[in-house]
Amino acid sequence: MIRRVKELVIFDPDWERGRDRVRWQRYRRLKTRGFVRVETTNVDRIHARVLGCWLRVIGAGEEARLRLATGPEGDELFPTVAEAERAAKEAERAAKEAALERVAALEAQIAGAARAREKGPGAP
Repeated sequence: MIRRVKELVIFDPDWERGRDRVRWQRYRRLKTRGFVRVETTNVDRIHARVLGCWLRVIGAGEEARLRLATGPEGDELFPTVAEAERAAKEAERAAKEAALERVAALEAQIAGAARAREKGPGAP
């Protein structure tokens, strides 16, 4: 089966260097006409319909990077491998802290019950 590209998005990182340049161009393949430009914009993101996500520019100049984003307006960045690893470690750390707090609370409860038992029934 031959699959054809349905959408083409072009990013120009140097779009500010010329009046006739644009940051983003989006083309769609039409059955009878081939690729047709359907959008040009200089905003920081563009929706890639076929991918079902946004393409965003993060940073500026030499530090500019393209990132995938989700959400209605493309505000939620899809995490990089490093970001996902950091988030997983942070979640693990938070889970350990919560477990330790629960253990401490249970130990205090057990100690309180043991003291009450030592004093016997009716003791103040």
